[in-house]
Amino acid sequence: MSLIETLRESKRFLVTVEVMELVRLPRNTVCAMAKSGRLPAVRTGSGYRFDPNALADWLEGRTTGKRGNGGRA
Repeated sequence: MSLIETLRESKRFLVTVEVMELVRLPRNTVCAMAKSGRLPAVRTGSGYRFDPNALADWLEGRTTGKRGNGGRA
């Protein structure tokens, strides 16, 4: 199962550390991207929560060479 499919099946919002592990970026980068609006997130007090479907959409929009079309986007 792909990362995008896994996110689509998720029933709860993700916390920053989970997103860090999924996209393999450091905390500072994930938080900076969320703060600037480059990564879809909801501000909750001093942290962020991430809607897994919005994150899947974001990842799909950044994916190159989609499967099923010979590697052409």
